[in-house]
Amino acid sequence: IFQPAEEKAPGGAKPLLEAGLFNRYKPSAVIGQHCFSTVEAGKVALCKGSFMAAADEFYITVNGQGGHASAPHKAADPVLAAAHIITAVQYLVSRVVPPDESAVLSIASIHGGNAPNVIPRQVTMSGTMRTMNEGVRSLLHEKLRNTVMHVAEGLGVEASLEIMNGYPVLYNDPSVTERAALICSEYLGEENVLECEPIMTAEDFSYYLQACPGTFWQIGTGGADQKKDNTLHSPVFNPDEKALLAGSGLLAFTAIRLLGMQ
Repeated sequence: IFQPAEEKAPGGAKPLLEAGLFNRYKPSAVIGQHCFSTVEAGKVALCKGSFMAAADEFYITVNGQGGHASAPHKAADPVLAAAHIITAVQYLVSRVVPPDESAVLSIASIHGGNAPNVIPRQVTMSGTMRTMNEGVRSLLHEKLRNTVMHVAEGLGVEASLEIMNGYPVLYNDPSVTERAALICSEYLGEENVLECEPIMTAEDFSYYLQACPGTFWQIGTGGADQKKDNTLHSPVFNPDEKALLAGSGLLAFTAIRLLGMQ
């Protein structure tokens, strides 16, 4: 599948499926891979079950009453309220999410005001929510909304919350993943096939895996010197070129072997 636009929701997978991709070409299994610089080139890492998180964006707007900073009692300070909201939502992961589940809730941007002596009328914030199952995802949506509204009300300001659903949890079919691991061992050697833990990044390949059993693995791009910074999505990303042969060959070999198992 040659699809565009993986990096920004709604991504490219969902529109392709909605256009009837799997109705016209119904696969028996779907496989994919993502570069990982923490895995050495020539190696592959697989994970059965929930592997990558659902990722939702949220946008918070806090509206107060502006005023001069020397007379805060005559204003309704949205900056103070925003600070309380940032602090309050952090308890959701530690006190609302069950301890045996994983979730991340990060507010990554905040904007309000442009003068040191003026309380602004409005503050805007945005962030990301990462969860590993739909129950926790729905729970955090509800609790985030309640927390934002109640904190704002308690501090005499108004708030709104918009949540944009992103990619769903990426779930690797255990049976397909086990078969893929055996095939990877045949192609790369057993010593080059690793198990990996679930991670909180997200991928729109998850939509394909909702429609068809399959698996999505980490293909190593790191050099032998793991101390060298080779971070994905950064200016220093410089994959070991051995990964090109290993990755392309592994996808083709696995597809052929899976077809032969039908």
